[in-house]
Amino acid sequence: MEARKDGIRRWCDAINSDEWAARVAEFHDPAEQERFVEEHTPFRRAFAGYHFAIDGLIGEGDTVVTWGTVTARHVAEFPFGELKGVPATGKPVSWKEVWIERFEGDRLVDFQLILDGVSRLQQLGALPPA
Repeated sequence: MEARKDGIRRWCDAINSDEWAARVAEFHDPAEQERFVEEHTPFRRAFAGYHFAIDGLIGEGDTVVTWGTVTARHVAEFPFGELKGVPATGKPVSWKEVWIERFEGDRLVDFQLILDGVSRLQQLGALPPA
């Protein structure tokens, strides 16, 4: 399990880099890699300086759960989902995320994301503050 946790730390280093799309390839099976890059590319365009800081990791069997804080600057409209239509603010934003990662051997084969979308929308002015 420690090897998988170390792999997640290395994956975080890759996802936080400017060359993220190429660097994360070593961690995914090809189908998952293509899906991940396709989904993450517009997000990276909308949120410049993306950085995920790990707050904690736990694991059991073939699954690791990672939680942490994302920081970025909102520089462009995101083209779909809850952020569609929210104009770029240019402001720094941060929110919490939980990642559920499932492995087959040393390859990441499934990735689920849970995030604090309400606080992110509040910071972007799309929802009133609590």
